[in-house]
Amino acid sequence: MNHSREKLARLYQKDHIAKSYIDERFSRPLGRVQHSCQVDCINRIIERYKARHLLEIACGPARLTSEVRGFEEGIALDRSDAMLEIAKSRTPVELPWQFMKGDAFNLNFERKFNLIYSFRFIRHFKLKERNKIYRQIKKVLNPGGFFIFDAIRHNKPILLRKYESGGKIEVYDKAYKNKAELQNELINAGFEVVDLYSCIEHFYIQACISRISHILSMDNMGFRTIRFLEKLKTSTPLEWTVLCQKK
Repeated sequence: MNHSREKLARLYQKDHIAKSYIDERFSRPLGRVQHSCQVDCINRIIERYKARHLLEIACGPARLTSEVRGFEEGIALDRSDAMLEIAKSRTPVELPWQFMKGDAFNLNFERKFNLIYSFRFIRHFKLKERNKIYRQIKKVLNPGGFFIFDAIRHNKPILLRKYESGGKIEVYDKAYKNKAELQNELINAGFEVVDLYSCIEHFYIQACISRISHILSMDNMGFRTIRFLEKLKTSTPLEWTVLCQKK
């Protein structure tokens, strides 16, 4: 197995990492805005394209899984037993999810899906490994089916990465210089980019607001302020939610 895959698998098999994942990354105002942007985006796409059969790769502790709506049946996949146990406990029983242990590099499903999504996963691999994942996704995606994932811009601050990983960078993060680099990668992998949805438009200002509001125990006000600033679009967001389609 590739070294980066082994390292990532070991990291997220740890119980304390699994249990603290959401609190550490998405409990403060900035993380809450990132989370809400991603959930809203996935749900809008499901509604717009009438996607009924879903696959989530690397579902983790069901951060997104538990809030996705509008589909008929879905499979939530993860390699970590610890993550899957938490995911099952956090997801409302009425949602039509089946939780399975599995490997994104070996997707063996007899059926195919209308929509596949994966967040905070593919970016941890270098191009050779990303291409392997793309091939697996294409294999189980219906013709014309959709794939959604997150992509980081090149200037993601090193301090943010350290903050997210508890003081040190434990895994690789791919960052794209511009939209063209991202689009070319996906075209070469057999996908057509349908849209790029920007998230965190004014990182430095929004990060300051997040930190100060948290220190002052005013997280809700910080969240609303950061969310409002998302309406002021720029050409330099922190990241994109990528919607692409199998060619």
